[in-house]
Amino acid sequence: MSVTKPMTVANIAFLLDRLAADTPPNQQIRELTQNALEAVARRQKSGVEGEGLIKWDVDWEHLRRTGLYKLCVVDNGDGMTPDQMASYLNSLAVQGANQTQSISQNFGVGAKITALYRNRFGLVYQSWRDGRGAMVKLHRDDKIGEYGLDSFDLADGPHWTPRIKGAIRPRGIEDSGTKVTLLGGDERQNTCLPPVEAVGMNWLVTYLTSRYFRLPVAGKLQVRVLTRDMDRWPKEEPEPSEKTFNLQTIRGTKHLFDENAATSGTVRLSNADAHWWLFEDGAQASKNMSTRGGRTCQVGIVFQDEVYILRTPPASRRILAGFGIVFGAEHVNIYIEPRAGTSGLDIRADTARSRVLLDGEDVEDANWWERWGAEFRTQLPQAIRDKIDEIIARSNADPQGKLRERILERLKRIREFLRPSRYRRTPDGTVLAVGSVSGGNPEIGGDEGEPRAHRTGGARGGRSSDDYLADLVESGGEEAIPVTPTPREPEVMWVSLGAGREQGELEDMAAEIPGDPATGDLIKANADFRGYLDVVRHFSEEFNQSGDQAIEKLIVEYVREWMALQLVEAVMTVRNLANGRTWTAKEIADALSPYALTTVMMARFHVIERVKRQLGTELSRVVVKAA
Repeated sequence: MSVTKPMTVANIAFLLDRLAADTPPNQQIRELTQNALEAVARRQKSGVEGEGLIKWDVDWEHLRRTGLYKLCVVDNGDGMTPDQMASYLNSLAVQGANQTQSISQNFGVGAKITALYRNRFGLVYQSWRDGRGAMVKLHRDDKIGEYGLDSFDLADGPHWTPRIKGAIRPRGIEDSGTKVTLLGGDERQNTCLPPVEAVGMNWLVTYLTSRYFRLPVAGKLQVRVLTRDMDRWPKEEPEPSEKTFNLQTIRGTKHLFDENAATSGTVRLSNADAHWWLFEDGAQASKNMSTRGGRTCQVGIVFQDEVYILRTPPASRRILAGFGIVFGAEHVNIYIEPRAGTSGLDIRADTARSRVLLDGEDVEDANWWERWGAEFRTQLPQAIRDKIDEIIARSNADPQGKLRERILERLKRIREFLRPSRYRRTPDGTVLAVGSVSGGNPEIGGDEGEPRAHRTGGARGGRSSDDYLADLVESGGEEAIPVTPTPREPEVMWVSLGAGREQGELEDMAAEIPGDPATGDLIKANADFRGYLDVVRHFSEEFNQSGDQAIEKLIVEYVREWMALQLVEAVMTVRNLANGRTWTAKEIADALSPYALTTVMMARFHVIERVKRQLGTELSRVVVKAA
């Protein structure tokens, strides 16, 4: 019978440092908060009455003894005995008090990796169980290059878990609870100050609110916010009745959005719930939520009541476009919560707890945004549809589609250049071709019956029912026959601030394709873009010195028509390059980015010549009629 010798770690300090380097900067706050929430939940589950409390505060006892400000987190959970502290805290990946260590639950590594790495001088745990307290100090010993428990030199020798007096229990802990103090990288570091990557003194409020989607109803999570002026910081713990430096209560992302949204709801997708909020005034709502880390035009992914992935503009606008929100993104937030066990779906977090893995794939790498977006579009809530339609009504300067008709008529003259060379696989093929690209039938969610305002292209990298090959080869290809696909011409809609364009969107840019640039059938052209306005101003000075409104309207119409034609032609011809090898979806997206479309619109010669000729002809007719 064989016997296995368990593997050991020869250099645990290197492993801890390496794992910690892969975690987000504020992950230590999440890990210590989560430990406190779980401690409170265990105590309440045991039948102890009373509200749970977790608070991030100054370690007032440490300040009294040393005059130094150190950040701490306090909870009134079940606490730890000295033996538990020595066992749980000085072992990596230990099962811990919850006894739930697994790849889908508690890892047993979080706080010891993230907090200890960023507090090498020490993490001090003080914990009480049934009125009796003890403490330990974890630190990095630079002399030996190892992490571990630091001894306390007492009169009878060194101790690793000495008893502590009940008199130093922080406010909020009665019989049981824990306080963890972050000592930082050295003795003098003020750990109450925000880290370099944080913004503002309310960084803890914004981080915790945006990190936690929901918080336990029976628990209260609080943060004390200090001012930038350190001279005004209190020297002892303020009384609860004082108006300044009061503890602020954290209620989570969902509560924040619910408070500020005009309406909200949940759309049930095949394997997830899509929580959505609609804000009547996006700018005002963002301002109201900013002090707590919230804003509109956000998308996120929720797992086990936490927000693991959060996207803000411009990335969120592209994702929301895939959900059918091409206009009005600043009025909407959508958070996706995958349902565990749905159709066998395996949901996990990575070790750093910064990514969500579905069936072993990273959510974003596997195009889950596109899949959920396609489903959401088919169930787009009426309130969101109404808001989109309201915005389109304000921005649409071509309600009868006359400009588009003229653009399509002109494109007929170069139709052969707009049709890509494509080849379809067949055993009886007459040619050999390589390079798979999608084409032909619309992708999921690209139904022609769906309103253009709510429709974008299919999933990037997805495959339609009749994939095409792109390039002819002499040998080594697949048997195929030539086909003549008929690509859809994208529609150009001119938007301006307050009429289809939100603050910060398309800032000093000419145009963008919402959603996937490789397949989207809408181009937003920025009527506030200075490159466009310069051309309009040029023709106004030449043809409309008197400021006639009818002539001005004609100038705007013709300039937009010819600039839109350039955009449509550029988009269609660039898409023809797609071949799955040298021109992949990424390369096509780069070539059709807002920067690239701005370059297209800045090409002036053709536009100037055509508009000048058209205006000259049109205005000469007006003069003849008047005569």
